[in-house]
Amino acid sequence: MKRTLIVTVAALALSACGGSDDGGVNEDDLAEAISNAPDCSAVWVEGKTLPDGYEACIGEDGSLTLHSVYECGDGSDIFTYEAPDGYFWSEKNKIIKADATEEVWDDQRFVAAQEACTS
Repeated sequence: MKRTLIVTVAALALSACGGSDDGGVNEDDLAEAISNAPDCSAVWVEGKTLPDGYEACIGEDGSLTLHSVYECGDGSDIFTYEAPDGYFWSEKNKIIKADATEEVWDDQRFVAAQEACTS
């Protein structure tokens, strides 16, 4: 199965933010999406489950934090997130803190899950 990488900027801009009459992003819709996003530190906790409909979170600096999503052949997704203290990823919405110190791809559990996801 072909590996697909989706950056949620596009999904967020199209689904949560809508558009303005001139084709740009509606600032009111964007502000609402940001105000409804949870804090990343509350979401990305090892052993917890990603909330239903999760798309993005608010980082420590108050900005909207995006992540990568890998679509799996079975209909599930693997999310990755770079936190200030390391990398996290999810498998079947269960959050796992990566063993890697540099990149999530250095965690052999992530590599195995991602390979199983796309096969």
